[in-house]
Order: sequence, then structure tokens, then C-alpha cells
Amino acid sequence: LNFVKGSKTEPPTKQNSAEEADWVRELPDELDVCIAQRDFDAAVDLLFEGTYTIKILLSITREIFCLGRDYLNECSDAALVQEVKEKLDLKQDQLTDKLCKELKILSDKYLQGGPKSTRKAVMLLVRLGKASQACDLYLKNRAATMKHAIRELKEDKWRQYNLQSESNMHRFVQEMKDIGISIEDMVCERSLRGPNATEDRCWLWLTGQVCHFVRCIMPFVYDIAYLRVKNFIPFCDESFTNVWKTELEYLERSGTTVDQ
Repeated sequence: LNFVKGSKTEPPTKQNSAEEADWVRELPDELDVCIAQRDFDAAVDLLFEGTYTIKILLSITREIFCLGRDYLNECSDAALVQEVKEKLDLKQDQLTDKLCKELKILSDKYLQGGPKSTRKAVMLLVRLGKASQACDLYLKNRAATMKHAIRELKEDKWRQYNLQSESNMHRFVQEMKDIGISIEDMVCERSLRGPNATEDRCWLWLTGQVCHFVRCIMPFVYDIAYLRVKNFIPFCDESFTNVWKTELEYLERSGTTVDQ
């Protein structure tokens, strides 16, 4: 398969029919190697750019489709023409299937690849004439990615903490600020003397149960605000009052020590 001259590559010619026949017969095997090596980007580039390159450890695929088909039009062996055409079509279908699998979600708990590999697979499928299929798989992939990110946020960032330290308290204050709740004035004080005159210090300890209640009640408050239209105002106010009444009764039963 030596058709390289200098920095440019040339397709096979008719000068040596035996060489040409061998080259065409080897095309499917070369495609198998490239697909196995998952060099999909280079494969599609070579298909449409019409270049053929031989590298020591990597045989690039897609250009072989173009060169092979151009050569087959001039080949006198009809049986060979039909055989190789069928094999090339099969290999192209295999490459498309591999790219589709790159975008499919195998499990809700496991996402393969990242945004970069996803975009690459979509672009290659579009270039292969599979735009509608690529669009459908991309939307499903992005939906699964967003669900996975939300699940991680719920499980990791929003887990209950033990806030019995200043560092944990500062972290909690910052997270509340990130969602639009400022409790800084209620749980922190500013030192007015000494070298640390601008340092905020937390003086109130909160338990994980209190933090969890705040995180649960805020979405409820936002939902109630949207529902407070003319016919539902009394019902919304009653529901909101009942929630706070339940929490206050719990605090009353639990005592008023600093740990509570």
C-alpha cells in the first residue's frame, strides 16, 4: 500500500493491475483497523477530503471509501467491484453505528464521554448524512446529562452538614447566598477591634436539621408565591402557616439549647 510521494498522496493507477487489485481487496481490512482504533474524526475527514495517508501505527479509514469507489468505476473485474462495494457499504454502516453508540445513554448512573466527544460524534454523523438521527441522539444525551448533574447536586452539594464549626458555617452562609437567601446578618458578627476589624465571625450554631428545613421550605415558598392568585390566596396562606406551625412546634418540643 505504498502510494505516498513526498508530502502528497496519490490513488492507485492502472499501471500495475495486480497492485491495484490487492489494494482494493485490502480496503475492508484497513477500515476494520481504523474503526477498531476509534479514529472516527480522521476517518470522516479522509472520506470527504479525498486524501490517503499511511502512518506507522495507525491506518486512517474514511478516505479509503472515496479512493476505493473512484477506482472501482474503472476496474474491469465485475465480481471484485461488487464484492468491494458491498464491503465498503458495510464498513460505512459500522462506522455510523459506532458513532451512534457514542451518543447513546447506557445507564442513568453512568455517562460515557463528555461535551467534547459528544459534539464530535454529532458533527461526524451530520457529515455522514445522518443529521436527524444525530439531532435526536444529541437531545437525549443532553437531557440525561442535565438529570445526572441535578442528581449529583442533590446528593453531594445539598447533603446535610454538621455546622458545629466556623468554617462549615461560612460555607453554609455562602451556599444560602448562592440561592438568594442572605442570613449573614443573623448568624455572623463583624469584629470591631484589633487587627481583624473586618473579619466576619459566626456566633450561632445550627444543626443539619435546620439547614435541611431551609432548603426544603424555599422551593415550597416559591411555589406558593406563584399559586397566590385570587381564588387560591386563603388556601395558600393556610398551607404556608401550617408548615411553619409544624416546624415551630418541633423546635418547642426539642428545647432551646445551643445544639438545637
